[in-house]
Amino acid sequence: MPYFKSMIVCALFAAGHLRAEPPRVVTDIAPIHSLVAQVMVGIDTPTLTIPAKSSPHNYALRPSQVAALADANIVFIVDTGLTPWIEEKFDTLAPNAKLIVLSEINGTFTLPYRESAEFEDDSHKHEHDHEEADDHATIDPHLWLDPKNAVLWLPQIARELAKIDSINGSIYHKNAEAAALALQQLNDTISTKLAGSSNKPFVVFHDGYQYFERRFGLAALGAISLGDASSPSPKRIQSIKTAIEKTNAKCIFSEPQFNKGLIETVTKGLQITVAELDPMGVDHPAGPDLYAALLVGLTGQFHQCLNAQ
Repeated sequence: MPYFKSMIVCALFAAGHLRAEPPRVVTDIAPIHSLVAQVMVGIDTPTLTIPAKSSPHNYALRPSQVAALADANIVFIVDTGLTPWIEEKFDTLAPNAKLIVLSEINGTFTLPYRESAEFEDDSHKHEHDHEEADDHATIDPHLWLDPKNAVLWLPQIARELAKIDSINGSIYHKNAEAAALALQQLNDTISTKLAGSSNKPFVVFHDGYQYFERRFGLAALGAISLGDASSPSPKRIQSIKTAIEKTNAKCIFSEPQFNKGLIETVTKGLQITVAELDPMGVDHPAGPDLYAALLVGLTGQFHQCLNAQ
């Protein structure tokens, strides 16, 4: 169900304005593309670099994506820790573009990577805003899974676009305001939906969900892989299996971006339900509605598995 129909009004408003060529905008992943697309409704559509079906941790650019970056005026990415190869080669890939790293916006809620297979044993748990943040190599970059971060980013995206396209500045700001309001309402809806799912342990394929967990009070037991999706050691796999047996965890979640072989290895001989989480929006078309749709999808996936009898 689309969450941004009200933005069509902005599109009609924009149609009556004489404007210069819109800025050439590029984003990294589908959720960030969706947020930027919401702000640009009625003006233009940003270019998506990394398809939702692909893992951003080790993505290889195609020639068309290289060309889009080379032609860009502005590039939005969530964090250099998610796509370090963009930052490392940015001056070469996008020589005429401004790079906006959303995690660097003041007030962004950040968490460090968790290192232990079992999260309750991780001694690095803490939270901070960007002004107190550690080096970006230690920040868990899956920040878009906290909708409060998205609400914070939307007006900043509008401000950055307005700097290079002042003719359409009022449209960017109105779109951002409408999108932020819709996300605040969705955040409240999710909180209500998942209120009965706390304290029900589960395991994820890779440690990419702690922002969603923290925002909505979920109780992840651990992750097979680290937050950067690197291959787990045999010791880590055994630790996860032991933790599942001790806690009677209800669910283990796979992801469409990764091979399910490790899930089968961990669950062999265990009584646990296997379900799938999609943090990138694989099943949804790229565009303004994808971000809300993936949050709704995650909510439904968690609720269904954790509350199954």
